[in-house]
Amino acid sequence: MGRLTGVEEADAANGVSYRMLVMHTVVPVPGSRRVLVITGYSPNLPLADPLYDLFSAVTATFSFEYADADGNDG
Repeated sequence: MGRLTGVEEADAANGVSYRMLVMHTVVPVPGSRRVLVITGYSPNLPLADPLYDLFSAVTATFSFEYADADGNDG
């Protein structure tokens, strides 16, 4: 698993721009060469460190679950 953090700037409309904290967490998909990217955003720049901790805690709860063709957990 890997993480990318930073501040992203984008145009909202009519030349109005905004800045957002962003964290992308890259999670390998088991049994595949694919990855899943989980992204968290917040406009609250002064709270960057606690928000990155929160984003990390939320993504740490992520897990894969597989079901068979009948919908039963595998």
